[in-house]
Formats: sequence, structure tokens, C-alpha cells
Amino acid sequence: MLKHIAALHSRGWYSGDLHVHRATDQTPLLTRAEDIHIAPMTTWWNNRNVWDGVDPPQTLLRNVDATRFFHVMVSEDKGEGGPL
Repeated sequence: MLKHIAALHSRGWYSGDLHVHRATDQTPLLTRAEDIHIAPMTTWWNNRNVWDGVDPPQTLLRNVDATRFFHVMVSEDKGEGGPL
């Protein structure tokens, strides 16, 4: 078992992953397992949209716990120079 060597969030530092392509139901476990506090979920990009044909969720910003949250409606433009 890995042991934390520092609790940086207690010092005002919060980690984030700003390029997440995962199912939203996997995100709470992901944030806890990887010690991520901020995770905007990329749910539509170029010709793909996970919300196509369904109503988007009413709650876009979701809390995992007191210091972790994720947003379920973030877009990305994948071009020749890389994602934006």
C-alpha cells in the first residue's frame, strides 16, 4: 500500500487533471485514487458528443467530497496542433 508523504491540500495546494476523457461515473473513484481535486470532464469534442440525443444533466458541477469536484460538460477542439 502506498503511503501519502505530504497532504498538499492542507497547505493550500490542489491538484488537477485538465484533460480527462472518462465516463462521469468513474470520476469520483479516479479523483480519490489519483489524489485529484479538480477534474473537468471532456464530454464533447469535434464530432463526438456523449450528450447527443439525451438531455444534459441538470447538475454540471459535482462534488466528490469537501475538496474534490468535477464538471461534466467541457468541450475540446482537437486540431492539427493538438487539443485546445
